[in-house]
Amino acid sequence: MAQLFAGTELINSSGEKISPEVLLKFEKIGLYFSSNWCPDCKPFTPMLAQFYDEVNEDVERFEVIYISSDEDETAQLKYMKEKHGEWFALPVGDAMTKDFKKKFQTFAGKEQAEMGDTPRKNGIPTLIVLNSDGSMVCDGDVAGNAIKKMGPKAFDSW
Repeated sequence: MAQLFAGTELINSSGEKISPEVLLKFEKIGLYFSSNWCPDCKPFTPMLAQFYDEVNEDVERFEVIYISSDEDETAQLKYMKEKHGEWFALPVGDAMTKDFKKKFQTFAGKEQAEMGDTPRKNGIPTLIVLNSDGSMVCDGDVAGNAIKKMGPKAFDSW
């Protein structure tokens, strides 16, 4: 999993840089495409934070990486501190943030011009779940709907 993030550093909600090597211990990684200004993200973000806490209650098995569509780092860190779990993020403006949005064709509608010819498959919020080897488990609304319907049991169904 760390190789997926090679060449960049993650950040925590305090803005401290974290090596992607920390991801090696997790069974699954959720890429959470979201932003502080998105009205559809507001109800799902706390649900994901609760899911994260419940799944990791006994053993840390799941990590979320926030792929931000926030305006700037200040907005990103504020949203992370106030609404997220103890997740990591790709920094706003990091080249890999844009690369992930293109690779997974997932970004806010207002970012379409910035993405050029990349078609938009998913908007925000979207949770894409990856196995520890980087292979995709589920994308689009699948993971989010499973969390809404099954709570922490969704993790074992992936």
